[in-house]
Amino acid sequence: MNRTFFTVLVIAAFASVASALDTLEPSAGPAVQGFFLGYDKGTFNFMTRDKKTMHERPSAVKKVTMDKPLKASLELKTKRGGRDDVIFAGFELGNFIIVRSGKEEKLPVLNVAAIHVDSGNERNMDELSDGDNIISKGEETDLSHVAEAGKVTVVHFHQPGIVSSEREGNFLTALVRQSKGKLVYKRIVCEKGTEPVAKQYKVASFPQFWFYNKSGQLNEKLTDRFTEQDIGDAIKKASR
Repeated sequence: MNRTFFTVLVIAAFASVASALDTLEPSAGPAVQGFFLGYDKGTFNFMTRDKKTMHERPSAVKKVTMDKPLKASLELKTKRGGRDDVIFAGFELGNFIIVRSGKEEKLPVLNVAAIHVDSGNERNMDELSDGDNIISKGEETDLSHVAEAGKVTVVHFHQPGIVSSEREGNFLTALVRQSKGKLVYKRIVCEKGTEPVAKQYKVASFPQFWFYNKSGQLNEKLTDRFTEQDIGDAIKKASR
């Protein structure tokens, strides 16, 4: 494993991370990534990365951005029981964006009874986090043996809801997928930021990213600045 490998890896992750999942932007609060499941009975249904299903009223949703448009069936309030085959392309400012008969349309949410996502759409549910990389949910843990021999290991002190923590977590997930087993990513999740594990390691701000080299030694910490470029540079440094 060398620096050239990780340079290529970071470039590839930049290209893929933004397009891995759908994004729901609430009217208030941080954006959430996952899968748009449909709209029915005046409610958006959305599965988050941690496989929780959100049910949101239209007034609570500012925008839905799709990884890629989906085949769907549209049911209008003026045409109850009848469905049209459409392509669902997103939602913004009170309007569903669809493609019907090759033409893009914007339909006010008040006119739409339901949008049913076609089960035949190819969607990679493996993109959703299954929690296997979580080593602590606030309880104390021993990091002295967290690193895996011969691999670069990244420990992410994560606080849900912080945009930068969510974004860089997605970036690291993309890096791991493309590393062919050469990069390990572990998360410590602190809902409040004052959990025992945070006190154990004197972590007072979130997120933080700790990098362990192939020999298992703590090589670098990113505590204040953590752009994708910073993370990529730290990984390359740990791979030497």
